[in-house]
Amino acid sequence: MDLDDLISMEQIRQLRYTYSWCYDSGDLDGLVAVFTPDAVCGFGPYGTWTGHDEIREGFRESFEATGVPGTTMHAVTNPVIRVDSDHATGKWFLIDLILGPGEQNPLRIVAYYDDDYRREAGQWRIARSDIRFIWTADTGRVLPDEPMEKLSGT
Repeated sequence: MDLDDLISMEQIRQLRYTYSWCYDSGDLDGLVAVFTPDAVCGFGPYGTWTGHDEIREGFRESFEATGVPGTTMHAVTNPVIRVDSDHATGKWFLIDLILGPGEQNPLRIVAYYDDDYRREAGQWRIARSDIRFIWTADTGRVLPDEPMEKLSGT
């Protein structure tokens, strides 16, 4: 790993943090901007969105359904990022909280993001993001018999 890789890793961390801030603050334009124009977002049972137009519409509908802004907090942690020139991969844990009035247990989702990133014109963007649910407030443990995938090379 060299200095350029470390700089790229920090830029990718900031990209995923920006995603979370944009979602939680209801910044739809900022949220769409973290993705490449041909990005693919997989949200398990909630569908897959491809390209900026579908991503914008999907998040707009999600904002309406959850009352964003002001009702969610996406906390991302424990990133494992691997850089290979202008491409990179990353995995992140997600703790998703609902902050509505009267919430007795704000924990909504425990999951992880499985991402591919691409650097275009000097800027890192998310090219593919799949969320893998581990636990949800609605259903409990989502992967009862399936272990989380292992990271190769660690």
